[in-house]
Amino acid sequence: MKFDRLKMIEALRQVVRRMHYPLEVKLVCVRWYAAYPLSFRQIEEMMAERGVFVDHSTLHRWSIKMLPVLAAAFRLRKRPVGTRLANGRDIRQGRRPVEVPVPSGRSRR
Repeated sequence: MKFDRLKMIEALRQVVRRMHYPLEVKLVCVRWYAAYPLSFRQIEEMMAERGVFVDHSTLHRWSIKMLPVLAAAFRLRKRPVGTRLANGRDIRQGRRPVEVPVPSGRSRR
């Protein structure tokens, strides 16, 4: 897992080379754009309120460069979904298994 994190950091360094803003500012802006329904102009205003003056076209360039790198890094860490159902053997409290009721098909009326 540490190796994946180092690969992501190295990939981000390659992307953000020759950029004049701190990496934290860039990541916050790109995160806001990806996580919330905000436009680049709205993010520009929010950053100006915090004392960081950045243009919306600069935010657009950052997102074009950083989002594919971040998506690839997060895809590597994604867990598989739907491989098996939870039952009493899968859930544990301490060392002993806990019984979890699992619905078995349709309910009868």
